[in-house]
Amino acid sequence: MIKLLYCFGLIIALFFFITLLIHRYLDNKYFDKCAKQIFYNRPVSKDQQQTNDKYNLVISYSFHIEQPHRKEIDYCILRNMIQMPVWILLDDSNPHNECLKLKTELTTLSVELEIPFTKQHFHCQYRIGQQPSYYDMVKYARTISSEYVIISNADIFFDQTIEKIQLKEGEAYGISWSKGQSFMDKHLSHTLRGSETHNSMCLTPEHPICAIEHDFFIVNCWPDRLYSIDSFVFRRETLNNISLDGFYEYKTKNQYKMNRIGAEHSFIGALIHQNISITNPCRFIKTYHAHESEKSYKNHPSQPLFSKYGIYSTRYYPKMHNKKKVQHVLDPNLLDPNHEFFLPVGI
Repeated sequence: MIKLLYCFGLIIALFFFITLLIHRYLDNKYFDKCAKQIFYNRPVSKDQQQTNDKYNLVISYSFHIEQPHRKEIDYCILRNMIQMPVWILLDDSNPHNECLKLKTELTTLSVELEIPFTKQHFHCQYRIGQQPSYYDMVKYARTISSEYVIISNADIFFDQTIEKIQLKEGEAYGISWSKGQSFMDKHLSHTLRGSETHNSMCLTPEHPICAIEHDFFIVNCWPDRLYSIDSFVFRRETLNNISLDGFYEYKTKNQYKMNRIGAEHSFIGALIHQNISITNPCRFIKTYHAHESEKSYKNHPSQPLFSKYGIYSTRYYPKMHNKKKVQHVLDPNLLDPNHEFFLPVGI
C-alpha cells in the first residue's frame, strides 16, 4: 500500500513537472514570437489602450542605468501614471521577465513613498537591443490611439498643467523643465543639475541671472533662451508623415538616440525642416526634473551630436560651434542648415 501511494505521488509530481515544462515552452515560444517583432511595427492593441485617455507618454527604460538614477526614473513613472498612461520601451539584449521586474520595483517604491500605483496606466513593451533612437520613439508613438502623444526623457514628470495643451495638426511643443525635484516629495533639492539657475530651465526674464550672458553653463531664460528641452508633445496625426530626413548622425548611418549632447536640437531641426511648427510652453505647462544622483556618461557618448539639422555646424566638426540662432521664420525651407538653427520660442 505504501509503495502504491509512493508511486502515485511520483506520477503526480512528474505530471506537474511535465505540465510546467510545457507551459514554459509555450510561454517562451509566444514571447519569442512577440519580442522578435520590433515594437514600433506592432500596433498597440485595443485591449491595452484606453480610448478615452487624451494624453499618453512614451519613454525608454533600461536596467543598465545606475540604480540611484533608476530609482529617480521610477519615481517619475509613478508621478506620470497619476496624470496619464505611460508606455515604457524597455530595451534588453534578451528580455524575458524585465517588465514584471519593473512592475514589482514600481509597486515597492509606491508603498515606500506613499504614491499610488495607477496600474491601468502602466504599459511595458520590450525592445530587443539597445536604447531606441529618436525616430524609433516617433514610430512607436504614432501607433498609440490618443489625441496627444508625449515623447520625453524618463527623468521628467508632469503635473495637472498638462491639461493646458492646445495644438493643431502640424504643431508641436518642446518643453523645458520648470523645477528640479528630489525623488522624495518632502523637499526640493539644491544640488540638482542646473542648481546654478535655481533649479529651473525656464527662468523669467526678470530674474537677475537672465540679465547677463554666461560662458560656463547655459542659462535658460524665457522666451528666447530656452536651450534645454526634455519633452515633446504632438497631436498623434502630426507624427504620421515624419520621415528619416535629419535623424542620422553626421558622417554615419546611425540614427541618434536621446541623452546625447545636442540630441534634442537635432530632433527639433529634423521636425522644423519637415514643416512642423514648435514652440516652448514651459511658462504654463510645468515639468519637473528628478536627477540629484551623480550624472554618469558611462552609457552615453560624451562626443556632441552632429547632424544635418542640429545646432552644431558640421563645418567645424568635431568641435562644437553653434549655428546662428533663428526663432521667427515663415518658411523652414528658407533656413540654411549649414549656418542657421531654429530654436523654439517661449509662449
